[in-house]
Amino acid sequence: NEESVRKILAGKVTLPKEISVALIRLPGDEAGANFQVIDGALAEELYAKEKWGARVRTLIPVPQLMLPKPVTLAGLRTAATLLQADALLVIKPASHSDFRYGWFEKDKARAVTTLEVLLLDTRTSIVPFTSMITESAELPESKEDFNPREHLLRARQESEKRALLQVPASVRKFLESAG
Repeated sequence: NEESVRKILAGKVTLPKEISVALIRLPGDEAGANFQVIDGALAEELYAKEKWGARVRTLIPVPQLMLPKPVTLAGLRTAATLLQADALLVIKPASHSDFRYGWFEKDKARAVTTLEVLLLDTRTSIVPFTSMITESAELPESKEDFNPREHLLRARQESEKRALLQVPASVRKFLESAG
């Protein structure tokens, strides 16, 4: 109702000095996006607490099993609450990839990934921070590629990895400025 809207717009979101952040990567829109390859090195680097700043006490990966069908902010908030997280960081990738065929060199796959990032305050359902991060990657074909689709997938994963590794610094900057 109108009173609730005014109250939300007039209020200020204050996160605790030390927060527990749950992270979820939603499936992308492209074909095969529901299958997620877990890159151990990427996960280790993404979940390195020192990259997130002094305010982040814990980082909790949200299992896909906890995602509501269909995905809604209310359902995501419930998942974060069940994990006892102060905030939920939602990451949704969108990727595009294509080939560059070479006459005298190896074919290359190019991918561009844009991440939609939002931080949801679990207590209030308010979203005090959003960001869009875009990265690209161009990779030559490899003997290890089973087929051209695998080549494209490698390029897509690399562009998403480059974008994901920018998320901690972006959130850290927000948290430090939010006081």
